[in-house]
Formats: sequence, structure tokens, C-alpha cells
Amino acid sequence: MSIPNQNSKLYTANKDSPYYREHIPREMFEGIWAQSKQLALGYICQLDPSKATFYQEKWPQIEKYLDLPFFKESHYEMFPGCFNPQEGMFEDLIRSNVAKMVGFGRCWLEREMYREELDKIQIKNPMYIINLPRAGSTFTHRILCNDPKSHPMFVYEHLSAGSKTMSEEGRIAFSETIVRQIQNDSTDLEQVHHVGTMKTPEEEIFFLEICALCYLFSCGMPRWEQYRESMFTRDWSPVYEGLVDSMKMSSIDRPLVEGGHFLLKCVGHFAAPIPFFNIMCSDEIQPRIIWIHREPIGELSSCFYLIRNVVARYPRDIGLDDKKWLIDNLVKINEICLRNAVEARKKWIAENPERAKQIIDIGFREMIDDPIKTTKKIYDYFGMEYTEEFEKGILDTVANKDPQGKHGRKQKDDNDFTLDVDAVREQYKWYYEEFKEYLPDFWEKK
Repeated sequence: MSIPNQNSKLYTANKDSPYYREHIPREMFEGIWAQSKQLALGYICQLDPSKATFYQEKWPQIEKYLDLPFFKESHYEMFPGCFNPQEGMFEDLIRSNVAKMVGFGRCWLEREMYREELDKIQIKNPMYIINLPRAGSTFTHRILCNDPKSHPMFVYEHLSAGSKTMSEEGRIAFSETIVRQIQNDSTDLEQVHHVGTMKTPEEEIFFLEICALCYLFSCGMPRWEQYRESMFTRDWSPVYEGLVDSMKMSSIDRPLVEGGHFLLKCVGHFAAPIPFFNIMCSDEIQPRIIWIHREPIGELSSCFYLIRNVVARYPRDIGLDDKKWLIDNLVKINEICLRNAVEARKKWIAENPERAKQIIDIGFREMIDDPIKTTKKIYDYFGMEYTEEFEKGILDTVANKDPQGKHGRKQKDDNDFTLDVDAVREQYKWYYEEFKEYLPDFWEKK
């Protein structure tokens, strides 16, 4: 069984926005797309010169994947207004899209080469941490990573999945280039979200980004009106099928310990909740889902600083200094995502009420304030073993390697972030009424 692939709440491109731009002619885009493919081929050969001949031979096959409609059309919707190839924003976009081509094309080729092995693997009872951005997933993920039986995925596994077509060194170098570029362009990303090394456990949003499901950028790129509209109507099922395969490839390269389970976190699933539930939460997989709730005022203020740093990857685009636009758009997009996620969750459970047992709701504050108590609550709920070794790891993390520390605690500046908190509380009141048990500070004055 699967729920219909249609979100309840959609977005309409705002043609009155000062940053709205018309699509470039299709013929022009086709030329850009062909040129970008050649740049991607050169880049992938540069990453692993020992396999240059292999990539050249396989490139027609990779091109076939790059032309898949969900991938190609998403990129077309990133180009409105880019009529002049000499403009800085055009160059920034090409740089980003070529990197996506390399990551996506390689992954889809890897999936084909791994196919026989992947079809023999069954992912069972993974643990997923889901929420809106800046609602505590990073802290929760790093706490739960202390379970010796957990199997998180690393940064480079998300950005460069599979090991048949590239060495680990090449995969890490590719991932390093992407992450460091974002960090170099931003002003204080390290104070908001610390990535660490390419072997740091990280979130699937990196994988979704490579596949052109760009949740964070949809929140922060003023020019991407057409992309925002299509993001909620496009069928992202192929991306989620690829994500499951990337988990399987990770289990081949790094076998799970006996009795082990995948531990994944991602804020991007709220942008595409239906394929998340239909594919990653199938009855064959039977996941354990930790759904974190945070009051919208705190979540939005923290997310504001994250998005400002993320979109700095396109430093010469338009409207990136318009703080009011970013705040208004963030409030709107996050509510759409939240409503669609809650609705998809209800439909998924309505198909089989037993599925309700696969989700535990927790509050942002309870995990931050008492990670041991909250972790025990999660493990008791799912009937999982909580060991002394696990608890020692949690204590060490909190005491010596605080997952928050200076990261995720960007000092707020009221001159930067201005929000009509009363209006936002009214807009999100429906959310409070449904999950008030986990939102104790919803009405707290700020």
C-alpha cells in the first residue's frame, strides 16, 4: 500500500516578487545543459585520473541519467533570468550544477553496477530522525550515534555514494570541494552547523541536494520562484529509491555490526513527505521514526541564520541581502512543509493503524535538557537495548564533545532577524493544537 503522491498544500510562484524572472528559452537551456555535461565529465576525470578512460567510456550511460526529467527539469527551474552567460550569478549556478551532475550521475551508475548485490539486501528497522531544520536533529543524531549498534552514514557517502567507480580518496576529495566551498562563501556557518571531516556522520539532505531536491535553497533563493512551485508537485520517488540504495551501498562498504541498525537524520524529508513514507517507510523496511517538535519562533530564528549561510554558495545572485524576503519566505515554506508532512503521516497511519507504533514524538527542549532520559524513553518505546557503554558515550559527548557547543548557537541579532511573533504563532496555531504536549513554550513571550 502507498499513499497518493499529491501534497495537500502547494506553493504558487509569486510573479509580483521583485526577484521573479522569466524562464530562459528552452533552446538556450539545452545548450547550457550540453556544455555542463562536458564540464562534469572533465571534473570527474580530474577527481580520479586513474579512471579517466572508464568515465569517458561510461559517459553516454551517465548522460542518460542526467536527462531524467525530475533532475533536468529541476535545474531548468534554477535558471530563470540567467540570460547572460557572462553574469556572475550564471557562473555560480553552473559551478553548482556541474557538481550535482557528477554526484548524481556517479550514484546512478553505481546503483546499476551494484544492482545484483543491492537486490539481495533488505534494510530492516532503521531509525530515522525527522523534523524541520534547526529543531534538534543534529544534537539528537550525535547523541544516538553513541549506540555501538548504530550505523550512521558519513558526509562523503551522501555526496559521493558507491565505491565501484571511484576510490575513497576521490570520493572524499569531491565531497570536500562541495562542503568547503559552502563554508568559504559563508560568513559564520561554523557557528550554526559544524560539518567536520568527510567521515563525520551527517544527514541525508546532502544526498537530496545532489539529486536536485534542494529544500534549504528553496527557502533562501529569491529568484527560484518556479522551482519552489514545482518542488511540491514533482514526483521525487526516484530520489528516495536512490537513497535506499545508497544505504545498501554503505552497508556493503561498511558492514553493519551484528544486530546493528541504520541511524539517519534529515530535515529535507518534510519537503517530500509522501515518497519518504511510501519508500523509506515501507512495510518491508519498518522504520523507527523519531519526530522532533520545536516551537516555530525558535526554529525559524535559528533557521534564518542557517539559510543565509547556505545560499552564500551563490554569492552573486539577486536578493540575497533582503532579510525581510528571507523571513517571509521561510515562514511560508516551513509551514507548507509542516502541513504536508503531518497530513502524509496521518494518511500513512490511516492505511494501517499499527504504523502509529513506528513513530515516537519528542520535544526539542526535552532532548536538549536531558538527553539520557529522553534517549531511554526512545529506546524503551521501540523495545531496544540501552547499555552502559551507550550511556557512557552520551556522557562523554555532552561533557567533552558537546554536539551544540559553539555550533548551533549563533547569537541572534534583532537587527537581522525581525519577526511578528504573534502573527507567526497564529499561523502555526494548528500545529500547537495538534502537538501541544511537545511544544510547552509555544506561547512564551519573546
